Amino acid sequence: MKARLHRIDLIEHPQGRRIQRSWAAAHIADPLGVDPAREVAAQRLAASAGLAPAVFAFDPGARTMQMAFVPGVALEIDWLRRPARREAMQDLLSRLARLAPIDLPRLDLAERLRALHFALRARAPIEADRLAEELDAVLHEAAGVGVFDPAAASQACLVHGDVTPLNTRVCPDGSLVLIDWEYAHAGHPLEDLAGLIAQVPIDEPSAPAAQADFSGFEGATDHSLAVRVRLRRLLDVLWKAVVSTSAGVSPAG
Repeated sequence: MKARLHRIDLIEHPQGRRIQRSWAAAHIADPLGVDPAREVAAQRLAASAGLAPAVFAFDPGARTMQMAFVPGVALEIDWLRRPARREAMQDLLSRLARLAPIDLPRLDLAERLRALHFALRARAPIEADRLAEELDAVLHEAAGVGVFDPAAASQACLVHGDVTPLNTRVCPDGSLVLIDWEYAHAGHPLEDLAGLIAQVPIDEPSAPAAQADFSGFEGATDHSLAVRVRLRRLLDVLWKAVVSTSAGVSPAG
């Protein structure tokens, strides 16, 4: 069994249950864009708005963080078809979009995609060659609709970067909080929505998930959203390919 990239443990503390997150060794995690200090800063910012578990302790040397234990369950896979969950996710994304990303770096998505592709070429050149044409095409299209326009910096907000059902906890009151802020950064308000849409399968048009309806979400009609979804899908493909070719690590994270 290959090791996961990071480790999560439930620990007992005199003040109550806590979750301890332990990051993989720097030589494995850092080339994949993992930055524990950035992750902690983002989670603390989100926690201040009630969108993430509170951070109690961070040890950069040991690469560990202790956070509040959030009672509840993971978001259901079919959350989009549950009116209460859909409304809660709309609220969560809109609140994220209002959070100024204080001291968080912006993500240069074009540079990130190229860096992952470069890393993949060193590990699996045939796979990298297969994705090269798609990479060039999507970057060209994104530039054409202004996705990389420097003026967009004025719209920057806190972006989680990996909003999935697995990273979303449903609290007892029905509200949602996000965990795993590993890829958080300052970015465009549509990035997390694009990430959600990117999870819908595109190779099974008859599947219920492929008929997902994101109407009603802020920015759902933005002309650049479809391109952002393509960028996110390719980012996920490249990341998983790089991780799966790293010795002893599984894409499960």
